[in-house]
Amino acid sequence: MKNKFTKRVLSLVLVLMMVLTTAVVSMGSASAASNGEVEYSVTVRNAYGDGECIFGDLLVNINGTEGSTGWQNLGTPSYVNDEKFTAPYVGEITSIDACVDSNVNNGFYPNYFDITTMGTTTRIYGGEWLDNGETVNFGVDDKVYSIDIFTSIDEKAGTDLSVYVTLFDEDGDHSKAINASDLSFCSNAFERGDVTTVYIHTPDEFDDLKEIRFELFNGPTIGSGWLLEKVYVDQVSGEGDLHCEKLVCQWGDEGEPITVKF
Repeated sequence: MKNKFTKRVLSLVLVLMMVLTTAVVSMGSASAASNGEVEYSVTVRNAYGDGECIFGDLLVNINGTEGSTGWQNLGTPSYVNDEKFTAPYVGEITSIDACVDSNVNNGFYPNYFDITTMGTTTRIYGGEWLDNGETVNFGVDDKVYSIDIFTSIDEKAGTDLSVYVTLFDEDGDHSKAINASDLSFCSNAFERGDVTTVYIHTPDEFDDLKEIRFELFNGPTIGSGWLLEKVYVDQVSGEGDLHCEKLVCQWGDEGEPITVKF
């Protein structure tokens, strides 16, 4: 009985020591994070097509409630995956500055950034072109929409035209016009049955989404129209909560935009 009691006491002591050790390590990590540098892991997901920058470097600066990391070079953005670096602790992450440095005037279109530090991951959506040498700030609370665009399966529904997408609110404020054809997984976008997804960032003054306008340009042949079957809209960040599918079934052509209202 005495031996069993002794073993139980020793087991309890060992458990208590492990708990205390874990607490001390956690306190030490928190202290280091508050007073020094911590490790960051940044994963970037870009759009397809011309949205991939295969020549040049992606530079980022992470901002938070307690400061910024300073500019960090993540390398070629189309191949960035869990790039790690050590930088000052910034507190709660609020935004990320991004810039492309390329010697061939090559831009980049980020869909989102996943930033992990001290066991917490913060997702910041992109949805806007980074032209070479231009710095763009993407905020945690910025309003960004994911748009799934469905081309009809009907005969001759596909098009060789470039399809531009612009978002409008009720006051006429709008996003930049995005050439969705350049961001498609397919080399020949918007053929019959295709589904193309684009992330679109809106300006600070943008209110609730009320209209999506699809405009078609630069067709190699006359009468190369396009039959839009439907769109699915998912608001992925920012104030509001729009998630809906809209059946359209409308033809568009050069000079004949398609307007989808909400």
